[in-house]
Amino acid sequence: KLNRVVVFRGFVPDTEGQPKDRLYYVADAKIEKAEQAMRDVDAEMTWRFKMTKETYIITGRMLTIRSHRGDKVYGDLEEVKLTVEDEEQDLLYYRRIAWNACNEKERIAFMYPEPVQTLGDRHVDNLMRVALQGLCVNIETHAAQDPATAFSLVDKDGSGTVDYGEFCVALRAGNVFMGEAERKALWAFLDYEKEGEVEYSEFSRYMRQMVIPENFWVNYVEPYQVERIGRGTPYGVVEDPEDMSETHWCYYVQDDDSWAIVPKGEDDYGEGYFDGDLV
Repeated sequence: KLNRVVVFRGFVPDTEGQPKDRLYYVADAKIEKAEQAMRDVDAEMTWRFKMTKETYIITGRMLTIRSHRGDKVYGDLEEVKLTVEDEEQDLLYYRRIAWNACNEKERIAFMYPEPVQTLGDRHVDNLMRVALQGLCVNIETHAAQDPATAFSLVDKDGSGTVDYGEFCVALRAGNVFMGEAERKALWAFLDYEKEGEVEYSEFSRYMRQMVIPENFWVNYVEPYQVERIGRGTPYGVVEDPEDMSETHWCYYVQDDDSWAIVPKGEDDYGEGYFDGDLV
């Protein structure tokens, strides 16, 4: 049995791009526990909220987003690694999003002993990562996308370039919120020839340049049962602030992929017993 404390990073969207109920954390493949988590697909996570005094026990399948798996073959002159996609392309995009969300110290730990690859100027590098974080996700469908797609929406004449005003509009459309000084610093880096416009395909190129180490894995839990222990209704609504009693509810996935809620049975019924009707 594998026990560990992990840092909650966010939710991995489902196959339709909707950010739902798949919690994820990042793991270093060089650590034995990361390999164990990949083999042991049954997982149970306990999530405690101190302010509301709620506890959620999440049971589901542990899945891992890696980079690519590949076999090494030898050409005429050098060793070449042929790769086969190990996951869906959307999931690989979200692996990159998770990598961009890591701070510099975390990236250094994953890259050790190799140096972290940056764009030279650390301030601009951080700004670029923030920009890519928003531009890689479609704001309407939440599906992963090439960052150039966000700029193509404001490129009315289809020229493949944007000026500073269109650049700012695209950032806002991608929920990338920066101050004026940060936007100008990033624009000055992109428009290094001072032409007043840039090819937005540059963002895709920079995204590919920011190499993710192969040992950077994203583990997420696809739940089929969640228990909630806390005050109030099954949805956490506390109608009487003076009522400190706790209730125990269980949510589980039905055959049609919808969630049902039942009250948890008393302890003397045995673990897993549900006493009540569907709510």
